[in-house]
Formats: sequence, structure tokens, C-alpha cells
Amino acid sequence: MNDLSRLAVAGLLLVLCYVGAPFAQEGAPKKTGVPVQLPDGVTVLVLRPEPSVDAAPQITVRRAWYMDIRIVEERAGWRKVDVSTYSPRRGRSAGEGWVKSSEVWTYEECAQQRKEDLRRRIAAAKEQRLRELESHLSYRTAPVDIQRAIQEERIKIGMTREQAVLAWGKPQDINRTVTANHTREQWIYNDVYVYFNNGILTGWQD
Repeated sequence: MNDLSRLAVAGLLLVLCYVGAPFAQEGAPKKTGVPVQLPDGVTVLVLRPEPSVDAAPQITVRRAWYMDIRIVEERAGWRKVDVSTYSPRRGRSAGEGWVKSSEVWTYEECAQQRKEDLRRRIAAAKEQRLRELESHLSYRTAPVDIQRAIQEERIKIGMTREQAVLAWGKPQDINRTVTANHTREQWIYNDVYVYFNNGILTGWQD
């Protein structure tokens, strides 16, 4: 699996934005308000009595095994949240206060942010791959359609052996037949067979 494929698989992690939605503790009253969660990497939430950075912190809440965070009020750049947490070590705790809007995300905001992060990572990986390809003479001197196929990790009839390797990597095995006028090769990629005649890709079988 290449780097771009691994990044595509990472897109499956987006479902985590919706997994673990707040659940009610047994015997507790059902809470109202829009559920939110802490962004990745945030371990502490500081609740303030007023929506201002000048307001002294009122409660400090640490990320816990169970967290139920609900928006109860919003003002420009701020959200008032009702927080309930539980962890086996610290037990239950609860509190209410103001936090910056960027410090808690709705599940839709979380999904959107992770999509944007994934797009940036894919774009960065493509740029890195293009820089690496530009270092190969067989890529720089290839026709535009061959270059595009290599960028998209596709093989194309007319490619040289070197260009095929740039597109798909080295094969798992090579079967070679040599005659007076021809060198024919069969490259094996799992269940795909790629054929070359005198170093030029002539077809494949899948």
C-alpha cells in the first residue's frame, strides 16, 4: 500500500467524530443542549464565569474516559458549556462555564476539520511525490500523458520499464523470455500481469 493509499484509508477515521457521542449516566437526568467534544490534542478545558479572557478561571476540567459536554449558550467567539465527566481514578465531576468557541467542537465541526486535515495531508503527499518524480530522468523526458499516468499511479501502454516502476513500484516477480530479436518480460503484481517487449510496456492482464 503506497503513501496516498494509506492517507485515503485514514479518511475512515472520520467516523470517529460521530462515535462516542455523549451517553447518559445511569440515574442522571437527561441533559439538553448541543453536544460537543474536545479537539484532538486538547487535554484540559478551563471554564470561566464570564465570556472574557480577563475572567479568572473558575473550573479546570481534564479529559476523562467519559465526557458529556453541552452548549447551553453562545456569544461571539464564546460558548457556555455544561460539563459532566467520569473516570475510574477521579470519579464524577461536573461544572458550567464559558470557553472559547475553538476549544470545543460540535461533531459536525470535528468531521469538517478532519476532512480539511486529510485534504492537506493528501495535497502535501502529492507535492512530495511530484518532487521525487522530477528527480528521475525517465519521468522528466516522458510525454505529458505518461507523466500524468505516473502521477496518478497508473500504468500505460508505451511506458518504459523505468516509468512503470515509478508508477507501480517494483514487481513481485519477473518472467523473462529472450529470443534473437526480442526480450519479452512478464511482471507480476499480485494478480495483475504486465507485459513488456524490448523494454516497452505492451499490455497487461488482470
